[in-house]
Amino acid sequence: MFPQVLSPHLLLAQLYHRAGFVSKAVSELQFIIEAEPKIMSEEVITVKQDAQRMLSRSFGIAR
Repeated sequence: MFPQVLSPHLLLAQLYHRAGFVSKAVSELQFIIEAEPKIMSEEVITVKQDAQRMLSRSFGIAR
């Protein structure tokens, strides 16, 4: 999985969060965190860390 495939999910999660669709936002963030890319690049790691950070700070969910 490439960063450009994960990044839109992060943006979508942010939009869902702002619109009040909590379950959809959490679902997108969990998708990012659980994704297993073939190559773990710095960009992929950054997107995954951002998703984890948003999940814990905005929704109080630790993984």
